[in-house]
Amino acid sequence: IATVSVLNCSYTHTHARTHTTSMARTALAVLLAGACCGAASPAEGTKPHIMFMLVDDLGWNDMEWHDEFGQIESPKLNALREEGVTLDRYYVYRFCSPSRSTFQSGRYPWHVGQQTTQNLNPMPGVACGIDLKYKFMGDVMKSAGYTTWALGKWHLGFLSNEYTPTYRGYDHYVGYYSGAEEHFSHEKVGYGPGQHAYTFYDLANNTGKEVAPCLEPVGNASATYSSYLYGNETLRLLDAHDPAEPLYVYLAWNNVHDPNEAPQNYIDPHAGIENKGRRNLAAMVSALDDQLTAVVDKLKAKGMWENTLLVFSSDNGG
Repeated sequence: IATVSVLNCSYTHTHARTHTTSMARTALAVLLAGACCGAASPAEGTKPHIMFMLVDDLGWNDMEWHDEFGQIESPKLNALREEGVTLDRYYVYRFCSPSRSTFQSGRYPWHVGQQTTQNLNPMPGVACGIDLKYKFMGDVMKSAGYTTWALGKWHLGFLSNEYTPTYRGYDHYVGYYSGAEEHFSHEKVGYGPGQHAYTFYDLANNTGKEVAPCLEPVGNASATYSSYLYGNETLRLLDAHDPAEPLYVYLAWNNVHDPNEAPQNYIDPHAGIENKGRRNLAAMVSALDDQLTAVVDKLKAKGMWENTLLVFSSDNGG
């Protein structure tokens, strides 16, 4: 615990080969950070701010420091990584929802019913949820006196309001409930019984017990690229936050999950990449590089950075 508490600037977790189930340790690291509230910190007795950033489907070769093809550019995140600690033997589940259930509950996926084909990864299972008897990180951090926010991908159930973020310990949530969606329109396309296609708008703007669609938290949400949307909403919330109040943020970016989409100004610099999918993925990483570090810059501007624990992880290898 003492070791974690002295890393009061950036404590950066990166993923290694993301193909096994041994990843409850990351949730444990965050729990330890919460437990270190009484340990030494920049000001004696000060609780550290904790920001858990989860990147969707980010593979081993999808960060510049691992990319053997020399196609990915993430200079700002590279610099941030050099300030922190890298876990190079770090494993997550093979797809999204089981990893996320561990990050929230601190339990292996098979302890919360995520080990079978009926887990929350495919539809309609995603509409169910993790049993309400399990406490989530929002609940744990709130009981420790933290302000709690969740942003981005949930993928942990929406059977009823009780399974959504603001009913599981988070004060505020902007994001989507399903496992994937279009990055600009925020629409989810899928297939129901009999392979009947459906399309729905999946973007929520919830505070406390108020659950509502997200239409314009940051301009016109229905036309805002996902990393802009979640990055800008985080900046807006940080602007209004009192730095003296301990803060826990679960920021689950939509990037770099398919569909591989990015604003054209991020695609153009990667024109030399022949494969379109890889070219667009590189653009998505560049967009993430800017938005993620914009959040860090805001923490610095607010005087919060020196007392912030930052965790950066992927949920699977894409």
